[in-house]
Amino acid sequence: MASPFEGNPAPDGLRTDPSRPAVVLDAVSVTYQVRGGTADSLRSWLFGRGQSSGRVEHEALREVGVTIPQGASLGVIGSNGSGKTTFLRLIARVLKPTSGRV
Repeated sequence: MASPFEGNPAPDGLRTDPSRPAVVLDAVSVTYQVRGGTADSLRSWLFGRGQSSGRVEHEALREVGVTIPQGASLGVIGSNGSGKTTFLRLIARVLKPTSGRV
């Protein structure tokens, strides 16, 4: 059964073509550099005591691949820290992936 929205003009007058992808993520990974270590108290954090000087890598997304057709709706569900915002920032091209292609 065909979608009732298939081939209908979009609000801006453009036609959508469900056979063509609107967004393609190909093996996309995003890694952040975060400060390592923790401070024991506010005072030690403010004055740099008890804090590691190194950085730790945090992998927000690992080799994500998805194709979203034109005119499709997408829901992103996940627990806190699962990479939902990172995923949406990639789609909006606000964030560049560490590896892979958008």
